[in-house]
Amino acid sequence: MANYFVINRPSNLITGVVASRYNPTETSLRRFIPATDKARDAYYKLVGRKGDVCVDVGELLSKSEYTLNWLKDSTSFSDEGKAIPQVVRYRAEEPTPETQDRQAAIFDWLDHHPEADAYDLNDEFCMGMLAAKAYVAKHS
Repeated sequence: MANYFVINRPSNLITGVVASRYNPTETSLRRFIPATDKARDAYYKLVGRKGDVCVDVGELLSKSEYTLNWLKDSTSFSDEGKAIPQVVRYRAEEPTPETQDRQAAIFDWLDHHPEADAYDLNDEFCMGMLAAKAYVAKHS
């Protein structure tokens, strides 16, 4: 039985591997490309690294030259593949916010609110009355 990668056409993501004696019928949403043993090994290695995220065909082409053999065989007019490997970044890297020392933040707030007492400090920083009284005493 031959193995095939199941590819979602709109997203170009590999959704699975199918074993079949016959060539699977392609639809508007699914495409099937032959999967050799070495190409499947490379695919499972990528899936193991990524977890639940689907693998892009272009990424598999860049990682495994065995998948590229299928592409060369399927294009009759050129030896070079036309697929451009893409690595999808699912989350933008966020800068780490600057952290301020809690005691400095409390003392700064107390400097701006000189009439504040332990109850106000507790309401503002949600710290508890015992800690609020200690900060007010330390600031005085």
